[in-house]
Amino acid sequence: MAVLGINKHILQKVLAVLFVCTSIFLITSKGSSSGIMRILSLNSLQQSLHKETISDPGLKELQGKELPIVHPHSCIRTQAISPQQISYIMCVKPNDYISNLILNDGIFERQEVELMISLLADYSNSTFLDLGANLGTFSVAAAAFKHRVVSVDPFIMNHAYSRLSTLLQGSEDYVRYIVNTVSNGTEVLYPWYRTAGNEGATSFITYETAVKKPSTEVGSPVYPVQLQDILDTIPTDTVIIKIDIEGHECRALVPYLTKKNKTKYIPYIMIEWVFISHNTDGYCPEVGILVQAFVDSGYYAVNVYDLSKRANNSEEKSWNNMLWVHQHAAKQF
Repeated sequence: MAVLGINKHILQKVLAVLFVCTSIFLITSKGSSSGIMRILSLNSLQQSLHKETISDPGLKELQGKELPIVHPHSCIRTQAISPQQISYIMCVKPNDYISNLILNDGIFERQEVELMISLLADYSNSTFLDLGANLGTFSVAAAAFKHRVVSVDPFIMNHAYSRLSTLLQGSEDYVRYIVNTVSNGTEVLYPWYRTAGNEGATSFITYETAVKKPSTEVGSPVYPVQLQDILDTIPTDTVIIKIDIEGHECRALVPYLTKKNKTKYIPYIMIEWVFISHNTDGYCPEVGILVQAFVDSGYYAVNVYDLSKRANNSEEKSWNNMLWVHQHAAKQF
């Protein structure tokens, strides 16, 4: 009977808790249930993110054979690009913005890719460093031209698609894969999928910012490294860079550009500028520091879409895709 008495007491408590919870749900569902669910979502996200901030694996390089097997939407042969009119294979994702552009147009960012290939041709013994490689628009193209490539992207599946493209092309031995993002520190960052269906527009945010976002928009943690960490793994003296990391360019480039003793010669840096000039997400509040760092390091800017004249640094708010050219580079504009 004592056991039965205890069970009855426990049962009464359980029923009382269920009654309270049901009452809260019925009341809040009429006006503020979304607020309650939002709090629950944030609490859950905070707990999951907190566990992940403990580790910091540093630079992570994977061999091609270590990358997962992917099942692409399709793999297409691109349009032929100059200067040698070479086409190559690109494997694309289903329901993906950049993939759709590749499928519809036969290539993505053709003008930028052709320009980069022409720059690499001047430095056959250099390494192409693709910061923010995504599916490998630039990396796969450079490998098709038999150029050394270091592909850097925090999403392992992007590398897997890129590697499949090079496997089918027969150029897989030219590419190395680093699974990190690039910034000015080692604090764990979280991908924020700001635009559904366009992973290329993903921004990387801190823990404090991540917990304020809907949990469905925040992904697993990524680990940043500094540009110098990557350059230290590259054996060639000359490196040519393309960087597209959604506004983190300031944090990635300023520490290196302001170094007095640079370890590599970098004749060209192609950079997406629009997020920088608008200080998207607050990652580049002092864009003038970045511009001055380029100038002090011997660079000037030209617009990728108009190479006929040098850009006016005071007009940087209107820039889009830019090429920073070192004063001693083989090609001058």
